[in-house]
Amino acid sequence: MAASKPQACSEFGDTGVLLKEAREAPQDIKMAIYTYGQLIPSLGDAKFRPMISEIIEKQLEYYKKPTLNIYGTLYFGTTSAMSGLVANIIFRNSFKVQHEALKTCVYLTTLPFLATIITYKLFVTDALHSGNLSKENCIMRSVLIGVGCGILYPSALAFRKNGHLAVKSKMENHKESAIKDDLISNIISRKVKQLPESERNLLEYGSAYVGLNAGFSGLIANSLFRRILHVTQARLASSLPMAVMPFLTATLTYVNFLSYPLSTGDLNCETCAMTRGALVGFGMGGVYPILLAIPMNGGLAARYESSPLPRRGNILNYWITVSKPVCRKMVFPILLQTVFAAYLGSRQYRLLIKALQLPEPGLENSLI
Repeated sequence: MAASKPQACSEFGDTGVLLKEAREAPQDIKMAIYTYGQLIPSLGDAKFRPMISEIIEKQLEYYKKPTLNIYGTLYFGTTSAMSGLVANIIFRNSFKVQHEALKTCVYLTTLPFLATIITYKLFVTDALHSGNLSKENCIMRSVLIGVGCGILYPSALAFRKNGHLAVKSKMENHKESAIKDDLISNIISRKVKQLPESERNLLEYGSAYVGLNAGFSGLIANSLFRRILHVTQARLASSLPMAVMPFLTATLTYVNFLSYPLSTGDLNCETCAMTRGALVGFGMGGVYPILLAIPMNGGLAARYESSPLPRRGNILNYWITVSKPVCRKMVFPILLQTVFAAYLGSRQYRLLIKALQLPEPGLENSLI
């Protein structure tokens, strides 16, 4: 009996050691040790070694995945940073920006890098760990992140940053040029005031003469189309816009293309002034009134049914046929408008040269 007790105690002790080892083992190994509540006698049995090896390999693969995801995310962010650097170089050369090179480089590499890492972690890595992302969706999200954060975002940042720097540098240069332009404009305005009143009015209000001729061309074109289409109603409603619109268009175009450049000193060529005047007279004073009269009188003809209009397939041929006699009769007004505008441009240029050759009022009084 005494001998049996130590033996039992030894068996109980061995069992306790096994239970202690089982408690200290990981959860997966515990599942391998206990089967239906019974203790496995030995972990060194050959039939349990493959099971334990498989559990250990799974654990190692689980701990390797975050490392691979971290390396992949960093690589992805690095490619976006390189894309930002390349876009920065391209836009700096395009905009000819030569200052703040280091600051712009750091800005355009850091932001795409951080944006790519954060976006990839939120939309791909976390979704993979949660198990709610399929293979196709993972590929699609990765491609979209690569295009958006790796190409479009760095390009937009580079365009914005370098464009801002280019505009800033041009504004600084523009301030100096604006001062020079103001001085030139003041000198020219003082010189022009010394001209006789008739010449000064021609130089200042020559664009209005071109606009008046364009208004008359509009009235002539309107009258010709009304006769062809047999429109007798709404005379004032069609004549008023056909006179006002060409007048305003020709006047503003002449001012912007000829009068203003002459007054600021940007146009210093008599041939250029004649060419610009001729183009304005031909386009805004001759062709534009004809083109404006077509929809005006076509709408009136359709409203009052004064003449049969074509179907959709023959609209272009119909209006070409209708416009041919109008264009033949408008040849003389168009030539007159073109020649007059060219002469006016040349005349204004000569008057400006004459004004610039006059002495300053203060200098003339001091000489006297």
